[in-house]
Amino acid sequence: MSFNIFRQSIKDKARGAIIATLIISGFVFFMGSMFPEAKKMSGAYDEMLQNPAFKAMIGDSITSLSTFEGFMSAELYSYMGLIIGCYVAFLTASFIAGEIENRTADLLLSLPVSRAGIVISRYMALIPVVTLFVLGLVGSAVISAAYINVPVDIVWFAYAGLSFIILGLATGAISMLVSSFLSDSKQSAIISIGIFVLMYFTETIGSMSSSLDTISVLSIFHYVDTPAMLISHTSNLADLGVLVAMTILILALAVLNFQRRDINFA
Repeated sequence: MSFNIFRQSIKDKARGAIIATLIISGFVFFMGSMFPEAKKMSGAYDEMLQNPAFKAMIGDSITSLSTFEGFMSAELYSYMGLIIGCYVAFLTASFIAGEIENRTADLLLSLPVSRAGIVISRYMALIPVVTLFVLGLVGSAVISAAYINVPVDIVWFAYAGLSFIILGLATGAISMLVSSFLSDSKQSAIISIGIFVLMYFTETIGSMSSSLDTISVLSIFHYVDTPAMLISHTSNLADLGVLVAMTILILALAVLNFQRRDINFA
């Protein structure tokens, strides 16, 4: 791993990361502050939860929108993993494919760092960036609850945030793998986002029928259930362990592919 590449990667993404964090924080705070008004219509929302298709979209853990946790889970947390994945896809698109596209890969490879070190250094830069984004997401939710005088369990919001960080790093590994095959950053981002959307709906479809449940294990979203953490105060450490293992394996494949790849600088 190269600290210089790690530091430069963070520097390159810092401004965008701060802007993205401010945007998501403002949006989450706005949604959270709307809970008192939404609670007045919670009966109508609860009727919608009887629809199996709607239930599958937001998760089985959400049984009512009359609580702050249930409302935030339905309106935000049920799909926030996909948002994080799309954000990370744009971040990582330039890490490998972007360097080749901009013809700066030769300068990067001329550094006294192995190709494996380049991939790992770039990937490690995602940790503070994703953490900042998730802190904005979780922190603004807790602050909005305090603003409307609704008590929440901060510990479980923190657990949900940690799960989002792990999920974000998993999407980063997938995006790095895609980027290691391509020489166009836009293609890398689009393909990565397509994979995440497919995985998201694979998990959704799998949860609608027990006969289709086996396909949901192919989705990284299968291993993170933040609504269950917020509403039921339950977590599955085994699932998070599987997600971490998948992340390591996918990142290793990205390293292996980039090491073997023949890059034409002409």
